[in-house]
Parts: sequence; structure tokens; C-alpha cells
Amino acid sequence: MNQVLPVMALSTVARWWRSPSRALPAGPVAGGLRMVMLPAMVPIPLPGTASGRLTSRFGPWRTSASGLLVAVAGFLGMALSLDGPNYPVLLGSLVVWGGGIGVLAPGIVTAGMRVVPGSPGAASGAGNTSRQAGGAMGVALFGAVAGPPAGSSFAHQVGILMWVCATVFLLAAVVCFLPADPPGERQA
Repeated sequence: MNQVLPVMALSTVARWWRSPSRALPAGPVAGGLRMVMLPAMVPIPLPGTASGRLTSRFGPWRTSASGLLVAVAGFLGMALSLDGPNYPVLLGSLVVWGGGIGVLAPGIVTAGMRVVPGSPGAASGAGNTSRQAGGAMGVALFGAVAGPPAGSSFAHQVGILMWVCATVFLLAAVVCFLPADPPGERQA
């Protein structure tokens, strides 16, 4: 899940936003408005330092859960904005989602590095590979489920996918809050 759902969601919203059926005027302003990726991507690096401090203080799982919960709010806003369309809500939701992913990432990376403490290169490589593979699978899966952007049910399908993403992220946040045995004390 590392990057599957986020990339799936963004690619689907981007396809919806750029759909020929969207009644946005042509020109530079419309082109800027159609840059769905920009409002979602700009906030991702911004909470990095604060998230690192939160990870040091509260641990990677609680920090990850916090990021997941913020991203849930973004997914819900995206889902609710698709019926309108309500562009300010969509753009705000993308910013909130990006901020949540920005809080999530340092916690997840820290947790991954702790799994293989003697081999940081292996842990980093596994994390990077999962992000790349997850992104590719996410785009393919969301594209298959949502269908063609010009289709009559595309916005509805994207809305359902946003609700699914919010639910999965919420469940992941709950799992992050569950107590875990330290590695040396696990029961066989």
C-alpha cells in the first residue's frame, strides 16, 4: 500500500480533471487549473522536518497514522468535490492530501529502516521499489476501474475510488495505532 493508493487516486483525479467533458475554458489560467498534480505534490516535502521530529518523539507508527488520517480528510474532500464540481474544495483537498502524505512518508521510511537495521541500503531499495511498483499498479488499477474519462460514469467511479482510498487509509491508521511487540519479544 506504500504508494499504490496515492498514485492511483491522483492519476484518476488528474484524468477526471483533464477530461474533455470538463467545461473549463481554454487558455493559461485553465491550463494552470488543470494541473491537478501541482496542488497535491507541492505540500508533500513541506512537513518533512516536522514529521521527522514527530517520528523521533512519538515513533514511526503514530506519525504514520497521523499522516494517514490527514490524507483521509483529503480523499474525502476529493470524493465530495467530484459531484459539483467544486474546484476550490478539490484543490484544498489535494493540498490536505499532499500534506498527509508528507507526514506519512518519514514515518514509513523510518519503520522500514528499523526492519533491516544492519542493511540500510537494502531497506531503502525495498522501499523505493515498492513505491515504484505500487505507483505503476495503482495507475493501472484505478484506470481500469474508473474507465475512460469521457465516459458518463467516470466522475461517479472516481468518487467511489476516493471513498475506497479513504477507507483503506483509515484502516491502515488504525493498524498503526495497534500495540506491537518489540522484535526481541515476539511470541512464536
